[in-house]
Amino acid sequence: MSFVDTVPLSMAGTNSNFDVDASRERPAQSANAFILSVGSGYFQTMGIPLLGGRDFNPQPDRPDVAIINETMAGHLFPNQDPIGRPVRTGKTLYTVIGVARKSKARFVGEQPADCVYLQLGAAPRAAVSFFGISTLVKTSGEPRRLARPVRDQIAALDPNMAVFNTETMREHVNKSLLLPRISALLLGVFGAVGLTLAAIGLYGVMSYSVRRRTHEIGIRMALGARPGAVLRMVLGQGLVLTGVGLAIGLGIALGLGRFTASLLYGISGTDLPTFLTVSAVLLAAAMVAVMVPAFRAAHVDPTTAMRHE
Repeated sequence: MSFVDTVPLSMAGTNSNFDVDASRERPAQSANAFILSVGSGYFQTMGIPLLGGRDFNPQPDRPDVAIINETMAGHLFPNQDPIGRPVRTGKTLYTVIGVARKSKARFVGEQPADCVYLQLGAAPRAAVSFFGISTLVKTSGEPRRLARPVRDQIAALDPNMAVFNTETMREHVNKSLLLPRISALLLGVFGAVGLTLAAIGLYGVMSYSVRRRTHEIGIRMALGARPGAVLRMVLGQGLVLTGVGLAIGLGIALGLGRFTASLLYGISGTDLPTFLTVSAVLLAAAMVAVMVPAFRAAHVDPTTAMRHE
């Protein structure tokens, strides 16, 4: 169990510049870090391992100690042990007592950011939170079953304490993914509309091509061409058009993949299974769009076709 002023992935919080003075070993360094005020046991409760140093003491620690994450340690103390080193923000000087593994601060898709942890109990009024202090409870069972006992315990300690917005971490993470999911849904709808329009366009092009070549097809069939050969000819033409368009589209998608990587979670902008799946869907849609004109051409009446203008 622990406490925090701003639960990670809340899209809120505050930042501040932290500096390290120059020395014989290194030049002066500066980092803009996300600040979290936490209680002791926070890292164990959140499953964030400490890579070095120690956690805050259960009793209020000295107010001038801080824990930084490994990203901030790499920026301020490259190739050095940051434990025991001072960092300054404004006129306040903190001593680094621990290094935590990097974790998400505001958004799921953010790049690794500098983060500094201050002890909540040592300076509770310094905590910056729009929603009060959050109590974090780790359980091995169903989290919702623990909501009432936690509320009762808080009420026993202080009946006037307001307890609100009780939720599991899974619910909190799902809430933070609401906007990305809405964006993904809208992009999916636009993609489906684009695929439908492309299929309709391909069907129109192939229908127009078959209609223009009706006389030619009639002559071919009058000279002995079998319906299967005509079918393969029209399908081949449609698949060539599809292949050219698919190659151009894949090239553009691969080029833009690095720019869309920040919008993706769990996959890269050049994920091979995704490209293969999308290509298969596009080919299937193209086949359906081409089959109707192809079958129509394969079953044309040679006599009628030869009289077609």
